Amino acid sequence: MHIKVYFLVEKDKVLLNFMTDFQTEKKLVLNYFNELDKVSPNGTIEVIKKYVSKDFHLRATHPFNNLYGIEDVANKLWIPIKKSFSPIQRRMDIFYAGTNLIDNHSSKWVVNMGHLLGIFNNPFLGIVPTRKAVMLWYCEFYRVENNKITEGAFFLDILKFMQQLQLPIIPESTGMVGFNPGPMTHDG
Repeated sequence: MHIKVYFLVEKDKVLLNFMTDFQTEKKLVLNYFNELDKVSPNGTIEVIKKYVSKDFHLRATHPFNNLYGIEDVANKLWIPIKKSFSPIQRRMDIFYAGTNLIDNHSSKWVVNMGHLLGIFNNPFLGIVPTRKAVMLWYCEFYRVENNKITEGAFFLDILKFMQQLQLPIIPESTGMVGFNPGPMTHDG
C-alpha cells in the first residue's frame, strides 16, 4: 500500500495526516466488475458472494430501490440486466476512490460511471426488446471495509434508455438527445 504523508498547519501546530491512495479498495472493486461482467446469469450470485458482505445494502434507482443481501442484488438487478442485454459490456468513463466527508472521512468509497453497452434481446422492466444495441448510463458507489464491499448505490438512467427507444411516454426533448462519449479507452 502506498502512503502519502501531508503536513497540515493548524493554529501554529504542525499536524501529520496520512492518506492512503486507495489502490487496495480500487483493485477489489475492479476485480468485482471484471468477474461480474464476464459471468453468465447463472453464476452471478457466486461472484457477488465473493466480493460483498452478507449484509450488503444497495440503494438503486426505481424500480430496484433498496436491495438487501447478495440474492436480492443478483436476482432483482444484475441477472435481469444480464438476461436482457446480452452480450453486455461495461464502458467506464470515470473511476476513482476517496473518503466520505459526512462520516468524518472514516469510510472508503470507490466510484465509477459510464455506460453499459448491450444488445437489447429480452424484455427489461416490461419494455419490449428491439434486438439493437443500446446504452445504459450508470453511476455506482461502493463502500469498502475489511476487503469486502459492504454498501453501495447504483444509479441507472432508465429515462435516457427509454429516450433511445423513442418511447412515447417520454416527452420529446427540447435539446439534442445523443451519446456523449467518454475517453476513447473507456478504462476509467
